[in-house]
Amino acid sequence: MSESIAAQADVSWTDATARPAYKFVVLFFLYLSQSVPAAFFMMAFPVLLRQAGVALSMLGLLNILMLPGIVRFLWAPYVDRLGTYRAWIMPMQACCIGLMLLLGQIDWASQFQAVFLVCVLYTICSVTQDIAVDGLAIRVLQASERPIGNGVSVAGQYLGTVAGGGAMIMLYNRTGLQFNIVVLAIVLAIPMALLMFYREPRIAPRPRRSLFGDIGSMFRRPGMATWLTVLVFYSMAPILAGNMMRPLLVDKNVSLEAIGFLSGVIQPILSIIGCALAPAVILRFGRKNSLLMFGVLQILQIGGFLVLALTPFSMTYFTALTVFLGLTQGFPAVLIFAIVQDKSSQDLAGTDFTLQVTVYTVGLMLAGIASGFVAEWSGYTTLFWTALVLQIAVLVVIARYTSTDTLEVSESLELAERRAS
Repeated sequence: MSESIAAQADVSWTDATARPAYKFVVLFFLYLSQSVPAAFFMMAFPVLLRQAGVALSMLGLLNILMLPGIVRFLWAPYVDRLGTYRAWIMPMQACCIGLMLLLGQIDWASQFQAVFLVCVLYTICSVTQDIAVDGLAIRVLQASERPIGNGVSVAGQYLGTVAGGGAMIMLYNRTGLQFNIVVLAIVLAIPMALLMFYREPRIAPRPRRSLFGDIGSMFRRPGMATWLTVLVFYSMAPILAGNMMRPLLVDKNVSLEAIGFLSGVIQPILSIIGCALAPAVILRFGRKNSLLMFGVLQILQIGGFLVLALTPFSMTYFTALTVFLGLTQGFPAVLIFAIVQDKSSQDLAGTDFTLQVTVYTVGLMLAGIASGFVAEWSGYTTLFWTALVLQIAVLVVIARYTSTDTLEVSESLELAERRAS
């Protein structure tokens, strides 16, 4: 009798995990489990460390934690080549849970060196798991599913930002460090439970190349140079302008409570709704048309910042702008990551995705660095006008010089690749 019940349970789990919706659930919680600790380390962790008495000079060292994410493409081919993505995700996630729990046992003020070492190890495990998650997403999603899959993934990231950043700071004085650490560990454990029953698609091994051969193969594909150029410049202008919105609000004497509530809570929540809307637009109009349409939305966002700089502060206008930003700011990310997945091969999915995201991040980083200098030298108004002109120019170049074939993916070709694998 017990064997019959167990067999029925196994069949029900197999049936459930085979359903298309299950992979979206898995991806949602995988990206959520990445973003909650990431938001904690980026937003809440420095605040809590400072409250514990850690020196500002020590807090500056936390920026070194960005380094593994920048150079992770060096070991991405090994993640692609050795074992399955699931076989990488499970132990890396388990290590992250262990390190997170260990972090709660260390005195942050007197043992900062130990805290920093744990954070470095956590970051290495986390970015390695990230390579495998991105590779898994590419392998399980067909081209027509990628807008929806990335809508789900980006929504998970926005939810993680709210939960891991603002919520952790607000709850800390009431619940304490140990409670927050346990919550983070539970969030990390959820996708592990889901993956235990998930059967990852397998592909036949391809001929092995050298490490640099694996890394360089993506750059030799037709149309890749054009796409990488689009990646670098597409979101530079919105970051150039958006990075200075909060400092502008501070200079306009807007209360920190209003800034934090609208920009840190309401806007990310609305972005989750936007991520649900973006896939329908992409599937209806295609990749290139959506790239242009979402670029126009970015022009309107920058125009909103410009109006904010040119006029006396109005809470009504700021609230309306926050709603607009929240609903639309996730659109480009959903589309960009869908195209990045389109451009990634099945056998080197993690490597190809990581390399493209690194290129994309370089553009965002350069824009973020430049934003402060331009605002300091010439003021907010000039900064926003510069961003506006840059974004218009980028869209004109995309419209005139980027072919539809460069941005669209052929379902028949992708299916052929999957079958050949």
